[in-house]
Amino acid sequence: PGRSSVGHRRSGPITPGRMQAERERKISGLISEQRDLELVRITAAGLEVFVPAFAGDRLVGGLALGPKRSEVAYDGLELDLLSTVAGQLAVQLENIRLYIEDVQRQKLEEELSVARSIQQRLLPSRVPDLDGFEVARLNIASAQVSGDYYDFVEMDTRCGMVIADVSGKGLPASLLASNLQASIRALATHRSEPAAIFSAVNKTLYESTDPERFATAFLACLDPKNGEIRYANAGHNYPLLRRAGGRIEELSVGATPLGAFPVIEYEEARVNLEPCDVLVLYTDGVTETED
Repeated sequence: PGRSSVGHRRSGPITPGRMQAERERKISGLISEQRDLELVRITAAGLEVFVPAFAGDRLVGGLALGPKRSEVAYDGLELDLLSTVAGQLAVQLENIRLYIEDVQRQKLEEELSVARSIQQRLLPSRVPDLDGFEVARLNIASAQVSGDYYDFVEMDTRCGMVIADVSGKGLPASLLASNLQASIRALATHRSEPAAIFSAVNKTLYESTDPERFATAFLACLDPKNGEIRYANAGHNYPLLRRAGGRIEELSVGATPLGAFPVIEYEEARVNLEPCDVLVLYTDGVTETED
């Protein structure tokens, strides 16, 4: 009977050590090829000596010299002197790199400090006092400052509740969240239709921000007299409504995020809260949390 064979042979089992050795061999080959290429470039440039400057095991620069005017080759003493100068050059270049990194780190820390301050100012200091309703809120900041925020807005005899998630991180996201909050608050003083408010806010954000900047948001308008909620959703996570009997409903009416397109007509929906019902609004920071 015929046999099939495999042309590749192994001398032993594949272990992590062997895999690491193979990677190092390939990297060594690439480094060797790169050095050969550099030698070709040095020769083509008419250089006679190149003294590398290393900071640890990193090449940070070097000294490139052409032939001496005397046309005499560089001797050992001169090469030793050039090596010493290259070592000093490496130290200076490394110090410059560390200084630039330190300046950039300080700038980032200052930006994050401003962003955190803006984010804290976005969050209301207290919850609304609604007869027959209990309101709770929680915001846990992550390592990176984001544009997540929530807000409570007075809308005639109703109470507006907003939760939003702005694209991006850091200061740009915080500034956009601040702009979004101001727009919603300004419009809510004149009208109480969540869908109409979102349509107007969308137009404002689209005209005043970069194309890659947008926000998801949910706006609910609660009438504490009868428990009716009128709401609109701009691409945000669907809120969850837990009924008193344990059934969970998604408020799944929604549309495009704010600021993505110039004109969007948002849909408004209604739902009634009954005694002991619980409505949960959240951002993707909850659903994407990892241990």
